[in-house]
Amino acid sequence: MAQQGIRIAVADHNGTLRLLTKIVGLSDGGFAVTAPYHSARQGFLMKFPVDYSRSELMLPTADVVPYTADDRVKLSLHLDGFVQFSGERQGRIVSGRDGDGQPKGLGLIANRLTSPLATDGPTFGLLAWGLDEYKEQVRIRDTLVFGSHDVYYRDCNLGDWSACVIEGFVYPRSYLSQGVLSGGRLALPRRFPHYQEPRHTSGLFTPARNPLLDMQGALFNLTLVDVGSPYIVIGLLVSRATHGFLSTSGFTLNSPSDMRHALAAVYPNPTGTSDHEDGGRVRSLNYTGLNQVPSA
Repeated sequence: MAQQGIRIAVADHNGTLRLLTKIVGLSDGGFAVTAPYHSARQGFLMKFPVDYSRSELMLPTADVVPYTADDRVKLSLHLDGFVQFSGERQGRIVSGRDGDGQPKGLGLIANRLTSPLATDGPTFGLLAWGLDEYKEQVRIRDTLVFGSHDVYYRDCNLGDWSACVIEGFVYPRSYLSQGVLSGGRLALPRRFPHYQEPRHTSGLFTPARNPLLDMQGALFNLTLVDVGSPYIVIGLLVSRATHGFLSTSGFTLNSPSDMRHALAAVYPNPTGTSDHEDGGRVRSLNYTGLNQVPSA
């Protein structure tokens, strides 16, 4: 199952199941996150600084290193901590490491997947909107299905959500033994101190199944996903949310950080900027057989 990839399907506003992403195990024990069920091919990607001492993420334009790509990328997370955007189709996107072990394209070196993150945040995240433009799920095999009663609500409710968030948390493979069988899947109860809700007000998350514990952190049931790695297992948290993108449909992919920078991809490209514009500041990840993207 893991070698073929595990597909994630989520119900849209009409209850139709839409395929949003696929998680595929890698030969080194890591995994890749793809979004092959959307038609967008041209994307805007970036490397940006992170500051975990601040509660809000503000990104001055000058601090963002921008890239473009004319094909879809996947987020590859290797066991040794090497994280990169590589091509969904081989030979389309600059990727890999050079002789010194540095990324040839858009990548960074984070913690090993077997080492816990320094924060309690997710290892990766995908935001999808305009779900009616995603492929409809027509077969059950190798598919995890999340209906309206299997998701949480993030700063929204049943009537005003417009996007879906899929967050992945990486744990040691031994956590499989902690899973509780529920509805045909393994659920892992986990408390997140930073996901809180003050009493009588709408909070960061409003779950569909369990109440939040006021100011003690929220308790969630993550769905455990076995990608076939002998080292790790992934816990998925699927939520409904809102978005601020102008396109009718699309997705973003976000990477873990190295505590200084993180990576993100947005499809379709919301800027319309190519590597030939903006004085050459925007770099292309398109593979030509000759190029290697300058280091950021």
